[in-house]
Amino acid sequence: MLDGKTFTITLTEKGKEEGDPDTLIFKDATFDSTACHEYGFLANPYMAKEKDGGVKFMSICKSKKSGTNVWKGPVSGDEIKGTPVWNNGEKN
Repeated sequence: MLDGKTFTITLTEKGKEEGDPDTLIFKDATFDSTACHEYGFLANPYMAKEKDGGVKFMSICKSKKSGTNVWKGPVSGDEIKGTPVWNNGEKN
């Protein structure tokens, strides 16, 4: 459903205005965040379904050295919104 789409975004931490550039790539039934490569995250499968005239997606990305990222959000045309939640495995 989203294969072949690429989005250039700015990845920001909650509560901050400045962020880092990122490219989100949907290809061959996988989702990839290029900014997360340095943390050991590579392309992982994604799920998508049509909803409210657009598409909602989710991908659970795992890294041996950096835990888990869960990405989800809506895509409408050439616009993507979403939230990655990073659980780096550390206990508070």
